[in-house]
Amino acid sequence: MSHDKTSLPVALHAGPTVPDIGGDLVAFGADGRWAAAEGLRLHLGQQGRLLGTVAVEHGAPRGPLQFSSDGQALSWGAFRVTVGADRASAVLTPPAPDLMAALEAALPGAAGELEISVATRSADDAIRVIVGRMRPSMQPGGPGGPLRAAAVSLVHGVSHVLWQGAVHAAPVRVALAGDLVAIGGAELLVADARSGRVLFHELHPHAGTINALAWSPGGDRLYTAAADGGLSAWSLPKGERAWSRPLSKEPLRGLVIDRAGKLLAACGWDDHLYVVSTQSVETTPVSQALGGHGEALAFSPAGDRLLVATQVARDSLQFFDLLFR
Repeated sequence: MSHDKTSLPVALHAGPTVPDIGGDLVAFGADGRWAAAEGLRLHLGQQGRLLGTVAVEHGAPRGPLQFSSDGQALSWGAFRVTVGADRASAVLTPPAPDLMAALEAALPGAAGELEISVATRSADDAIRVIVGRMRPSMQPGGPGGPLRAAAVSLVHGVSHVLWQGAVHAAPVRVALAGDLVAIGGAELLVADARSGRVLFHELHPHAGTINALAWSPGGDRLYTAAADGGLSAWSLPKGERAWSRPLSKEPLRGLVIDRAGKLLAACGWDDHLYVVSTQSVETTPVSQALGGHGEALAFSPAGDRLLVATQVARDSLQFFDLLFR
């Protein structure tokens, strides 16, 4: 797909809308199902239909939503959720009461273990990265309830404290391969997940705080969206700014990249959705009005659809088809 210097060869077509559901985290499954986290509730649906809602009873999940490759399970922070045809049940609680996890990579291992790369926040605002194999200790979740993990132990791997301070609202993202971790907020820090070595630390990367992060599929580029309405790209491992461009005069809140690494989508408080090319910063972004503050968004696995959660004016989930010219 070629790009020119005037327009991006993508158009947006508004699809179905699910009213009364906003959320600060959203995800698409391989079969077209979607999930939206709203407080302590997890909504599951397909197209414009709500399939069911799960209430979390143990702890407060924090971290991105991510479907498994077969679409039969998803992670919500350290929670694991099984996905049925018309219902869902939570099967894992966080690994420890004082840890809130941003789980990015979890692969089934031997003897019920999980191969993980996980960034956690502890009660004292320390961000720790754990890479290795973990084994859950399963216990019944109540009469007739699903099994849940009372504890998760690190079987083999490493753990590093990367940051200590008031970072409870800062975004944390682990690269797809699980080898790099990025921390946003007022500063930008990127570290090697296994060694804990800091690759680069930028003190004032934007005029406003970084609200969202996105890794390229290969982990060689990091994208940041900030409260100043700016979008930047950083080349790894040196941490040099590859490009930067203003998108909005209002804060940006959500940022995602498609699986091919060619398109970025961003949303924020100006009630608009933006689609940007990663291959040519000179192309004009595609813009679409949302009717409410954009909080979170997700690409479908095929990269042909966007799911956007909006709040304030109208709590809703909106679907947009990407039409390639």
